[in-house]
Amino acid sequence: MQKKLIPLSILIIILGLVALIIYLLKSDNKDERTIVSHTMVVQQIEEMGKLEVVKYNIQDMMEYEKVRQWLPNSKATLKIVGEVIACVDLTIVGENDIVTQGDSISLMLPFPEICHYKIDHSRSRVYNMEYGLWESAEIVEDAYKNAEQQIYQQAQNMGIEEESRENTIKVLTPILRAMGFTKIYIGFKSPDSSSNPERSKINLH
Repeated sequence: MQKKLIPLSILIIILGLVALIIYLLKSDNKDERTIVSHTMVVQQIEEMGKLEVVKYNIQDMMEYEKVRQWLPNSKATLKIVGEVIACVDLTIVGENDIVTQGDSISLMLPFPEICHYKIDHSRSRVYNMEYGLWESAEIVEDAYKNAEQQIYQQAQNMGIEEESRENTIKVLTPILRAMGFTKIYIGFKSPDSSSNPERSKINLH
């Protein structure tokens, strides 16, 4: 029995259709991308809550003096061990603080703040007490309260706010890039006003 041959014109048409289908499939895969909506970005940022970005462990020797009117002033010398943590409150970031356009995003965040500071009493020590008399326990308690304020101030003097901004950018940048953004700007509102942004000193590429 003689086999029927496919006419050349039909074969060309079939091969052309196969080539077209392959091209379209490759083209669809090449252009495939994940689209992240503005609302989704806001939601994911807010879900991070209060983001802890810097933690300082502080050790210091401190002298505390209580002034008395009639008796000698009492003095206490303490070794202080404490911690200070700075956070960025992402729960208050709103839709107006995030602008997206294609693969670009601009994010305006609250200014970092010290959200936690405390003395570690298990590692702190009272080395010397002078003229404590009957007030020794009260003087030690007051000395520790004063020490907490001192480590708070020390952290500010050591530049915890500036370091917090830098670390916030370092933490959020890869997260935003994973969402598909390649052009990223992250800024911070001034601590005393929500309307005056302070631009970050870090350039992101």
